[in-house]
Amino acid sequence: MQLKIPIVIHSLALCILGTSGLAAGPKPSRPSDVTLLVEAEDFQFPGGWKVVGDADALGRKYLMPDGSDNHPPDALTAVTLPQAGEYHLWARTRDYKTYLPGVRRFKLAIDGQPLEKELGAHGNEGFAWELVGTVKLDPGDHMLALRFTTSIFARCDAILLTTALLDPRSATAAQLAAWRVRPRSIEVESPKQLPGLPELRQAASTQPLAALDNGRLRVKFTASLDETGATVVTRQLAVRVGDSWTAVSQEPSVEWIFALSRKDSAVTFHEGKPRWNSQGPVQSVHVGGRSYEVHTGADDPFSAGSMTPLVARAARQIDDKTVELSYAGTAGSGIAQAVGRWTLEPDRYDLKIAVSVEPLEEASYSLGFCGFAGYDRDQVEFVQLPPLYQFQRLPDRPLMVTSSFTPHPLALAQVAAPSGQGCQPLSLAVVGEPSSLPMRWPTAHNPIYGFSLLGPTQAVQPSIFSPVLGLEGSHWTAGRKHQVAW
Repeated sequence: MQLKIPIVIHSLALCILGTSGLAAGPKPSRPSDVTLLVEAEDFQFPGGWKVVGDADALGRKYLMPDGSDNHPPDALTAVTLPQAGEYHLWARTRDYKTYLPGVRRFKLAIDGQPLEKELGAHGNEGFAWELVGTVKLDPGDHMLALRFTTSIFARCDAILLTTALLDPRSATAAQLAAWRVRPRSIEVESPKQLPGLPELRQAASTQPLAALDNGRLRVKFTASLDETGATVVTRQLAVRVGDSWTAVSQEPSVEWIFALSRKDSAVTFHEGKPRWNSQGPVQSVHVGGRSYEVHTGADDPFSAGSMTPLVARAARQIDDKTVELSYAGTAGSGIAQAVGRWTLEPDRYDLKIAVSVEPLEEASYSLGFCGFAGYDRDQVEFVQLPPLYQFQRLPDRPLMVTSSFTPHPLALAQVAAPSGQGCQPLSLAVVGEPSSLPMRWPTAHNPIYGFSLLGPTQAVQPSIFSPVLGLEGSHWTAGRKHQVAW
């Protein structure tokens, strides 16, 4: 997946100064002083680092290399400084007094310039603040990076930047909490469609291959041609409003059903949302004339594993309420084909979809479905993915909320009716199949479904995943059929 991230970062003047002027104890701050504390687990681009829970960390979590690479990519995040000044940089790191002390080292870099001091070798037991150095910085956005320098896992809890002559080792918990800021969120430019979907070259035939119609919903499955001339089954969906029919999408759409897979499937959690410790696609970020490699897959559910679009190539009418679609995966992927049954019961406004697959090799798998065309944010009137996203609150990038975490197993968006149709807004949702939800106590590791309000293009596009990659039920063996329903 090739992505571009347009970022404008202010230029800066940077120099490393001596630290002898810093006091060992706390000093009163001047009114103009700035102090910012960034928790390591809040880094937007964790790269080859992972979030680990620890009761002794400030936010009960810290970052450490995930172990998948001897030279893990830097963890990166941007912070915004309100004014110019000489900033004293501190890092809260972990070391051990007797068990291999001084070997879990890393460096802090700012705007691509690593500071001289190696961190993580303070010799104390547990977490401790270390003075990194003093840097002259301009106001605006700056990039922080954690750079691994040894072969044994380093541990970073937090970074503090301050123009005051203070010592965070003497700060109270209330002071540290007051200094905490969220990193500057960098908007990521995403692809225009699901990676690997065929490009339609010939419009759908007016004669449907199959259709479902119960007087409330109408679904037509039609044939289009892709760039190779092969048949692609596209779908047109309409809903009855009063005495007329309203098209949910103006153009036929390719089915957005896909499989995710990976051999290793370690999952951690940050603020209730899963992270797959995936370095994700590499993106080039240009900051002040410098280029950085940014990895963005850790908490993006669409980048959690290797993605295989399942493209519908044939449709068959089973009966008046059931249509069967035959899907094909891409060459060399873990899933070569799949069968999906679409069912529309009488007097219902919901379609049931059941997909059966038979993987070619043993791995962790997840099937995903983006149920509708993507909508711009200004077209969306209301969303529902509790408890995190309701009304008009949306994440800035695709994030997953699992069925163990949400009280309602669905992702819903209320959108304005298509232009020119003059009807009331439409509520579009993907919902977990009730019969697939067991009557048991949910935990972080046993969800049946995952949900996202944003699709892979970052448009508002309710999406569903099952099973959640790396969690219960996702380990599939070769040659055995598995079924997912929503």
